Amino acid sequence: MRRLLFILLAITTHQFAISQEVTYTVKPFSGKKIQTFDPSTAEESYMPKMESLESPYPSGNSYRLFLKDQKKKGSAIAKQENKSSRSSLNTNSSLNPIIQQELGMKRIVPVPNQDTSYVFDYSGGTPLDNTIAFGKNGILLASVNSFLWGYDTFSDSSLFKNADGSTRIISFGQFADTLIPDPNSSFPFDPKLIYDHINERYIYVFLDGRGPSDSQCIIGFSTTSDPRDPWNVYSLPGDPRGLGANWTDYPAIAITEDELFFTVNMIIPNVSWQEGFDGTVIWQIELEDGYNGEADLDVQLWDNIAFNNEYVRYLCPVEGAVDPEGPNAYFVSNRPWDAQNDTLFVVEVTNTIASGQASLNVTPVKSNVTYGIPPNGKQANTPAGTEDSLGLQTNDARFLGAVLNGNTIHAVGNTRDFTSNNAGVYHATITNVGTSSALSAVGHVIATDTLDLGYLKIAYPSNGTQYNQYVIGFNHTFTDVNAGISCIVYDADNDEYSEIYRLKDGLNYVDRMSGAYERWGDYFGIQNIHYAPGRVWTGGFYGLANRSSSTWFNDVSLNDSTLLNTESPKTEINDSKVYPNPVYDLFYADFVVEKEQVVHVYVVDMNGKTVVDFGSRNAQVGRNRFSFNSNKLPAGFYIINGISNNQVVFQEKIVRSE
Repeated sequence: MRRLLFILLAITTHQFAISQEVTYTVKPFSGKKIQTFDPSTAEESYMPKMESLESPYPSGNSYRLFLKDQKKKGSAIAKQENKSSRSSLNTNSSLNPIIQQELGMKRIVPVPNQDTSYVFDYSGGTPLDNTIAFGKNGILLASVNSFLWGYDTFSDSSLFKNADGSTRIISFGQFADTLIPDPNSSFPFDPKLIYDHINERYIYVFLDGRGPSDSQCIIGFSTTSDPRDPWNVYSLPGDPRGLGANWTDYPAIAITEDELFFTVNMIIPNVSWQEGFDGTVIWQIELEDGYNGEADLDVQLWDNIAFNNEYVRYLCPVEGAVDPEGPNAYFVSNRPWDAQNDTLFVVEVTNTIASGQASLNVTPVKSNVTYGIPPNGKQANTPAGTEDSLGLQTNDARFLGAVLNGNTIHAVGNTRDFTSNNAGVYHATITNVGTSSALSAVGHVIATDTLDLGYLKIAYPSNGTQYNQYVIGFNHTFTDVNAGISCIVYDADNDEYSEIYRLKDGLNYVDRMSGAYERWGDYFGIQNIHYAPGRVWTGGFYGLANRSSSTWFNDVSLNDSTLLNTESPKTEINDSKVYPNPVYDLFYADFVVEKEQVVHVYVVDMNGKTVVDFGSRNAQVGRNRFSFNSNKLPAGFYIINGISNNQVVFQEKIVRSE
């Protein structure tokens, strides 16, 4: 019945007017399956490519010229006003995070007949467009322009490998097969990754083509929790209006309980910036169809979204802070091209495709603190006074990441700090979301006199009961600081921030394009580790010694206690025991649960690194026993964890003896 309704609705496009302020159109679509891509059968590709390092600018080159003028206006405002909310920030150094693991995006090549390997940095394209996803099996997926890379953090080895054991990467062309017949002419770009920890699947989105005739969106759904298994790959048109006038740019993605949402910008080529931006659209897609590999995806397109006859631009999808929310989906926006503004927007898509009752709302809200187009990030080779035209490109002040926790959205974007005139972070807290009360917004500008900050994202590394704190990750640079990666922790209970914590400093400034600004983004990767409350993985941009750039990853925890869960975690039982301890071979963990549930069991070392993951097991009402052969564990101290629904079922320190 649902598919019949979908076909009938496809006959027309429906125009809605919600009061006199908000207008939009909604139209059903069908996403076509391209192929089932199997990474295990993909061979190493030479991936030959001849390309300009100056990748087409987001929203078109004419918009870049407009932004230069706006950035200059922002500098003039900063000189006149010399004010900022930065001084109002409450800081607490005890919130500073701790690095648990770190690694670079490397190519590892074993040396034949030797117990050693060559290690090389992957530099990727310009911009890198960093994106990451991390699964409960310890697999870190990352993508840059223009390939997919993976790492098994449990076994400390490359995920995709060639026959000789060397690192293999998956090209965009391999993933999309015949739909991208010549990657050297279309140059696929803008990857986005997400991990659905409820369904234990990865989702991969990227774009291809930069004109109405070849623009398209590629969407991949993994068929299992292991990205080395086959993927279902689909395509949606980059000119969905079918007028031969637009191409698609700058995707952003999030999921609800049942659906994937991703937003893209419609661009008209070869016109002025005023005409070139032709709106932001929302694609709404049923997850189940993609996971099951259906021949056609049930899809809905939200288009022509406007408030007071002006497009609401660059919609940033809001992710569920702990679990995917639903059925309603939320998006945040602002006036990102303005030199200074205080207006924010919350866009809501109510209900699912399957309900047949979805609608769209746009609500403006004023913030107490202004934001504005940031200056570029300064480097050692940036001449004084040219930060609005040279340096590391910051683009505009659009929101780049947002999470929903209860009735509060935390959103982050680039901004200008009107005290230092440096590039900073704008953190907006929007309350009363999804309630009958009026929305309220409070803004903070995070900045310093000694760093430029840009390309950021936010995550909430909690299980819903602990650590009401958020981690904001971003890139940093300055005249005497090489391009690297930082983060800051926000404590929502006390309205306090940690210090800016430097995760990775670059080895040199970046100089890939002669006589022009350098591409710094356009994205930052961050994701909470769902099985380990209090921890996130980040993936950002840093400078290499040869003045190129690459990606660096950090596993960051809020504090020591979050790593080992020793701060009186909530438990479901009070009758568990592990034995023998010390253990020589067979090990047992006995525990009691009051209801049937799934328990995830894993072992970490004393540094918090997972050394073995046993996956999820069904536990029945009453007493249960988990056992394993410990012979493969090296002698030492460990912690075994049994977690169900983000609560500790059992957790004990164990000693593995010789």
